[in-house]
Amino acid sequence: QQHQQQHQQRAATGALLHFLDSSMDQYKALLEVVRGAGGQRLSVYRCCLYLGDLARYREQYEERPRKSWDAAEAHYRAALDADPRQGSPHNQLAVLAGYARRHCVALYHYVRSIHAAVPFPTARQNLGLLFETVHKEARKREHLLAAARTAAAPMTSRQRTELLSGLCFRFAYLHATLALADDAKPLRAVCDPLVAR
Repeated sequence: QQHQQQHQQRAATGALLHFLDSSMDQYKALLEVVRGAGGQRLSVYRCCLYLGDLARYREQYEERPRKSWDAAEAHYRAALDADPRQGSPHNQLAVLAGYARRHCVALYHYVRSIHAAVPFPTARQNLGLLFETVHKEARKREHLLAAARTAAAPMTSRQRTELLSGLCFRFAYLHATLALADDAKPLRAVCDPLVAR
């Protein structure tokens, strides 16, 4: 029974991946035609955006131990190049950053999405979800939010990476705390270690 369910699931995933590959091929061909015909900005933008979505879906369902969002990111950036007024590519880049737990980058793209000339409709709600995620992760990473530690000079590459990662997380946590706090009490716990660094 379980073996049969696994087989059916693998078959369904294979069919989905085939569909996504076929769809990507069609959009790539359409993009070439659109660009060859002088490329209406909005048409190029939409093709690139949809290619990014398809690449993202494909990576989500690909059975790999380590995910790579590079293809989706490249398409979303191409969509931004085609029409920088649009907020949707920034929202999608924030989603990719969220997958990689790069909260500071996600914060940046959600804010850009909200303040674009054509904002993405749910970017504000997505930013709220990011803030909730950061707060949940902060509870697990309390050691990062505890009293500041200083590294002896010269720092190793790993120490610099850890320091930067901690600073980026604290930056996102500060924004989440500002957005979610009913009062200013939690701010001292966030700000004091930031300033001490």
